[in-house]
Amino acid sequence: REDLAAAVREGALERLRPEERDAIVGRIGMALSYEELAETLGRPTPNAARSAVVRALLRLEEEMGRARG
Repeated sequence: REDLAAAVREGALERLRPEERDAIVGRIGMALSYEELAETLGRPTPNAARSAVVRALLRLEEEMGRARG
């Protein structure tokens, strides 16, 4: 959660697409299970939700790297 707070401070989270932001906030910020997250995100399976989170975290890492320059 500290990394999520850092991402918010750096503005990196806001630069993500809404669906990427929702995936990260749902999983890390709200501690939803992958099953709950799949339902929330409209994904067909928990594995699809897990994949969405992984992709979103990779994008967040990119954005944080850009912010740090």
